Amino acid sequence: MSRLTSDHHHQYSPQEYAAQTESTEEQRKDHGPSSSSSTSKHSSPFHKSTSFEKITDTILPAFFTPCVVEGFPSSVIHYGKLSSRVITCHYTPQHYRGAIALPLDFNTVYCLKIALSTPSVTQLEREVSICNYLNNSLPNNDIVPKIFTYLSDYFILVRELVVGRSFRDYFKEWGEICNKLENLSLFTYHLTLCKELHDILDISIKACDSLSQIHSLRVCHLDLRPENLIIDTHHSTVKIIDFGMGCFLSLDNPFVYSDKPIGYFPYMSPEATGKISKPIGFHSDIYSFGFMLYEMLAKEHPFGSNKANSEYIFSHITHQPEVLYNNLKRRGLIMDETSLYAKLMSAVSAVVTKMVQKAIDKRYMNFEGVKQDLLLILKCLQTNDMSFLRDFIAGERDIQTNLTIPFVVYGRQNVIDAMTCTLNEVRDYKQPKALLISGYSGVGKSCVVREFRNKFKQDVCFIETKYDQSHNVPFFALTSKMNSIIEDILGEPEHIISDFKMRLTSLLESTQIEALCETIPNLNLLFF
Repeated sequence: MSRLTSDHHHQYSPQEYAAQTESTEEQRKDHGPSSSSSTSKHSSPFHKSTSFEKITDTILPAFFTPCVVEGFPSSVIHYGKLSSRVITCHYTPQHYRGAIALPLDFNTVYCLKIALSTPSVTQLEREVSICNYLNNSLPNNDIVPKIFTYLSDYFILVRELVVGRSFRDYFKEWGEICNKLENLSLFTYHLTLCKELHDILDISIKACDSLSQIHSLRVCHLDLRPENLIIDTHHSTVKIIDFGMGCFLSLDNPFVYSDKPIGYFPYMSPEATGKISKPIGFHSDIYSFGFMLYEMLAKEHPFGSNKANSEYIFSHITHQPEVLYNNLKRRGLIMDETSLYAKLMSAVSAVVTKMVQKAIDKRYMNFEGVKQDLLLILKCLQTNDMSFLRDFIAGERDIQTNLTIPFVVYGRQNVIDAMTCTLNEVRDYKQPKALLISGYSGVGKSCVVREFRNKFKQDVCFIETKYDQSHNVPFFALTSKMNSIIEDILGEPEHIISDFKMRLTSLLESTQIEALCETIPNLNLLFF
């Protein structure tokens, strides 16, 4: 039996979490090809059971035995071809000489999450550190699954099996109810809608409470989606799973920046697309949950379903979702604007609209504010008293808990003016110019360039790069910038992507494209 390492007894602090996310390539060099980021889902479509059995036979160590839990057709809860598996198992202690006993009970069903690629290993280790930190920090932990152990030799996380249903399951259930409404009388129709609204508000308030608790501990999820919120029927709470993309935001640095997409595209905030230079933080989770709340109430995603990732990115950056109330009215789900349901939905619509604003400073500042507004609406529904919603303003009960930093550059207007002058000369005379911005490390050169780029992004295609200090990789600046250009192209509508591919293939032969793909990995996303 190979060496078995368990991290069960280690307690992580926020500082250790930051260090834990850095893992060496040497540890996982034989662990398979890279793949796009993926997280486990509590409920998802299933493949044939026979193929699942083959999968579990090849990746599980001998001391775990797959078992089927009531309510699931297979022991495999989630299957990602090159990312991860989530499997329900029993633990079987090994009694031969040299075997190491794990801190597990053989009578208990456990949920195993197994990483199958280098990116998913990094995410799994990050999830272990965040969940351990939350388990140790939350006073009454019933919102994050308990982590029993992490087998670093096998890249297997063993956690508590959450008995319940995901928000995605409820989406489907409410969608089926909605399809039957047209055959009901008007009275029964409104009664059914109010009952459904009551249930949605109830679980949304519980979700806001859970999210508010993890935010209070400085943990940002960054991958909120219906599959990652589980309604725990035993504890009557909403549990949050899959922290593989999460991060710890300290008080002195409550934001992160990324030039790559973070999260699940249909629920990704504009700043998390990697296409705009805005900070990612707790406000990003609020945006994602706003889209989930919209979808629960409207029975459809505001930007549509089954779209390409690039289309979702384009929509999140450029389109404001249709107002929820207008969506329901247009589709005939609100037939009487004087009804209790219509008045309640008008208030809920205002809450959702504030949550999904493109501008960060126009959203709610924290989940506690969302929770208080939803509680007020639920109280009106329960008492049938609309006086509480008279002159309702979404966000009026919001409380600022973080220092708000304006996302603009101050004191550099003369530099931006000089850059603008140079740009105008290039436009007027059609002559290229080189613009060099100098200064000591950390004085804000990159911030000035980002501000200038945002100011003129509608008129100009920008290409910028820099050589990092002590970075002696050949052609690093060129290849890194080409990768960034391809990322920008992938964020455009499909017709622009097709046009770019056609122009590239008209200029280069297939062998040249293959050679470039080895140097510029993102080209593979276009051609292969």
